[in-house]
Amino acid sequence: MFFKYALYVTIFVPISYCANILGIMPTPSYSHQIVYTPLWKELSLRGHNVTVITTNPVRDPKLVNLTEIDIHFVYTYFANISKIGENTLTMWNIHEVFTEIASSQPNLLHGRCRANLDPLRHDLLDEERMHAVT
Repeated sequence: MFFKYALYVTIFVPISYCANILGIMPTPSYSHQIVYTPLWKELSLRGHNVTVITTNPVRDPKLVNLTEIDIHFVYTYFANISKIGENTLTMWNIHEVFTEIASSQPNLLHGRCRANLDPLRHDLLDEERMHAVT
């Protein structure tokens, strides 16, 4: 019986792979981020290479497979919108707001950041949805 299990392990272990995963979580709200944090941690601990664009990075040195791109400046941007009085964000204009934020930040266009976002480098994309698909 031992040899049967040893044979299975010998056959199937070499064909197990880890994935390169990209997560995009741009909403400046801790309640939106906390849902995904355990997922990123567990995927990283299981050997997957995880890159996350987030407003609330974990910054845990034990998670060596987790690369976080910190976009905490989005909090400031949203605070300025509410001061101006343009705080009516709907599912129709939220994507315009995030596009404007991304294009106005030179650090997102930095070479190291762009290298992490190379589409050919990732096997899976997980992004936060802000509204239901109808």
